[in-house]
Amino acid sequence: MRNRSFAVSWAFAGVLLLGSGGCALQMECANSILSDLPAPDGRHRVVTFDRNCGATTSISTQVSVLAPGEPLEGSGNVFTIDGAFGPGRLTPRQGQALEVRWVDPQTIEIRYDARARTGAKVPQLEEITVRYRAESVRTPRPDT
Repeated sequence: MRNRSFAVSWAFAGVLLLGSGGCALQMECANSILSDLPAPDGRHRVVTFDRNCGATTSISTQVSVLAPGEPLEGSGNVFTIDGAFGPGRLTPRQGQALEVRWVDPQTIEIRYDARARTGAKVPQLEEITVRYRAESVRTPRPDT
């Protein structure tokens, strides 16, 4: 009998945890668009944005290739660079500095600080080729 009441107590605690804590597990993230560049032929667009998932995570700068009119949802589907780790060039908004441009209607180029920590680096998304250029950036020395 004691084992049964113990099991029922744990089951009840689990239901309470899932019911109340389940909301906490679904973290809301906010995307702030930095640039939205249409392809030269207008068939795609490349969106650069900062993704902020709250106080316990750093802001990451991400890139997605989307169809015209397609909404930006979730994480970047091409490139992710973290703003908290690595000595990359942080911008005043706390994301990583990077440059994105269309080379031609099927190719984009992403330039970023080689010292920064990268996440996703997709080389091809459907018919779009992604070229990456990690660049060394010298940090100026303070005058002494």
